Amino acid sequence: MPLSNQLPALESLGIVGPIGDDDLRITGLKLYTDGAITAGTAVFTDGLGPNRSAGTLYHEPAAFHELIRRAHADGWQLAIHTMGDAAHEIMLDGVEAAMRAHPRDDARHRIEHGTFPTAQQQRRIASLGMTPVTQPGSIRELGDVWV
Repeated sequence: MPLSNQLPALESLGIVGPIGDDDLRITGLKLYTDGAITAGTAVFTDGLGPNRSAGTLYHEPAAFHELIRRAHADGWQLAIHTMGDAAHEIMLDGVEAAMRAHPRDDARHRIEHGTFPTAQQQRRIASLGMTPVTQPGSIRELGDVWV
């Protein structure tokens, strides 16, 4: 998947998603909402870890929402790295706004990791037709860190 920082270059070349044919097809664009739990950079409402780290957003929310809107409008299937509950809220607000502005029945956007959404956020994810791409193997590998 191309990365979201490549979106301006793709747009300047007239490349929008999906592209390709039966032999080679690129449909997704990777975006990042927040950092990682193991690095202490995931964004949670109450902070992360014993020091209640605020975490790290890759973009300010308004700029991120605009990036999501542009990528969605260009036809890309979004694969959005999102871990913390506060990060989920920001990401879901952006996806909802993009889908309202540019309705598409076939968006099939994904949440990469989707580690800690709230119950309400899970309902929003379902209503948007998004797919959380979880990694159950990381529970065995990183479960102690997550606790």
